[in-house]
Order: sequence, then structure tokens, then C-alpha cells
Amino acid sequence: MTDFLTPAMLRAWLPQRPADSHKGMFGSVLTVGGSQHYRGAPLLAALASLRVGAGYATLAAIETVVQAAMAQTPALIAWELPERDGCIASDAGQRIVAALPRYQVLCMGCGLGNMDGVSTEVQVFTRQVLQVASGNGMVMVVDADALNVLAQLPQKQRPRFAAQNTVLTPHPQELARLLQVSVEEVQANRAQYVAMAARQWQAVVILKGHQTLISDGEQTFTNPTGNSALAKAGTGDVLAGMVAGLCAQGAGALQAACVATYLHGLAGQLCSQSLTTYSMLPTDLLTSIPYAVAALLEP
Repeated sequence: MTDFLTPAMLRAWLPQRPADSHKGMFGSVLTVGGSQHYRGAPLLAALASLRVGAGYATLAAIETVVQAAMAQTPALIAWELPERDGCIASDAGQRIVAALPRYQVLCMGCGLGNMDGVSTEVQVFTRQVLQVASGNGMVMVVDADALNVLAQLPQKQRPRFAAQNTVLTPHPQELARLLQVSVEEVQANRAQYVAMAARQWQAVVILKGHQTLISDGEQTFTNPTGNSALAKAGTGDVLAGMVAGLCAQGAGALQAACVATYLHGLAGQLCSQSLTTYSMLPTDLLTSIPYAVAALLEP
């Protein structure tokens, strides 16, 4: 059994914005990702965290990714990491680990690998950062190639996640890897497998797709918003950033995952009304988030 998300439910979970607030009250997100081949993915995630209200967004990536991002927007704080073969080098892990206490949320994985897959360097880097962050109880959103790194780990080497502060955002193939089952099995019983993954990984899991599911292993919700406009590379990066931005403002992992997923789908619907489901780009989705938030706030 799953429950459908409703506007009334989500309005209660949306973080408040007091009139006497300042940017420090709304948290700081560190987005780590990108590679020579996937320069835009972490930019989409970082900007999405700001679009839903985070106070600060920092992008940590290799030089070519940072340069591409800063050419697009002045809204981010940029931090260049050492590079090897077009990806983040393994020795960057120590730098990220040392900086983690400055942030409320770590958003990791968007565009992290290359077209050839996830290198050994990236695997070492990802394992180190996730192990330390999880050990410190940091709030995390884990997406894309960071999920694929997790899927390859033996049970004893897995980070110790907790459902109150960790969100995993797999599509069906990534969930299949995490559970070591087939994609066909996942798609045949999505509700069963998203709850299973949440329990096994001790995390909130967002299983993307038509009527996206969100589960913490005990409760499972179905998202009623979205359309085929979202079936395009880059929209998942936007979702990861939205979850991170809501977590930064103090929303719990499950609540942030539900609100972000609903707003993400609604933004796709609103945007495609003018651009069509064929032509909407992930960057268009970013500009539609404010209208989705406004629609949710309407009584």
C-alpha cells in the first residue's frame, strides 16, 4: 500500500521563510560531481538547491566543470578540485572531508563518472567521502554514479546511512544494481522494491519514473505529478538538488524527498504547457520551479 502525496500534506512539510530571516538560516549545500564529459549535471543540481530556498550553494568540481558553471551563473560559490583523466582525483577526498563541517547537506554523484564509466580514482574518492559523511551523521543526497559506486561495495564496506538524514535517488536500473536484481523485477513491483531498498540501505529512497515512489522502509508515497517532459537527461540532477535544498532548510529527509518530488513533477507539467513535453530542457525546468512553489503555496 502506498499513499498519494497531496498539496495539503506537502504545504505542512515545506520549510517556513520567516520575515526576519537571513541566508544563514536556510543552510548551505555542497554539491560534488561533474567530469570532463558531464559538465552540466552538478550545475543543475546546485542551482536547483537555490531555487527551492537554500541559503548557499557551493559547487566542488574539476576546473573545466567549475569554469563552465561560472560562465553560466554568478549565483554559486565555486571550488576547484584536483583532476585525473577528466574526473575528480582520489586525493580530493581529503579536501572534501576536511570541509564537510562547514555545510548542512552534501549532494553527491551528479555527473561524477565519465562516458567510460566510473574510474578507480572516482570510486576511491566517493567511498572516502561517503564513509566519513555518513559516520558524522551528515545529511546527504546520493545520486547517479555515487549510487553505482555504492552498488559495487561488499556489505561490510557500505557506509552507515540513516533514514533520517540520507536520501538515495535512483532510477530503476540504479535501484536494480543496489538490490542486485533485474530491472524487470523492479518495474514489475516498484512499491515492494523501493521499500526493500530503503530498509536494506537505511535511507529514504526515491524511485524515479512514472508515478515516482518515495519510501523510508515503513511509509511509501506515490507522487501524482510529472509527465514525459521529465524523461530527459539532466532532470534527475535537478531533483537531487531540490531535495538537498529543502534538507538544508531543515526539512527531514522523507519530507524533503516528498516535497521535492512533487514540485519537480509539477514544474515539469507547468513548463511543458508552453514548451511541450517534447521541447522542455532541464534548464527550463529550473525556471519553472518558482511557479510550482507558488502553486503549492496557494490554499
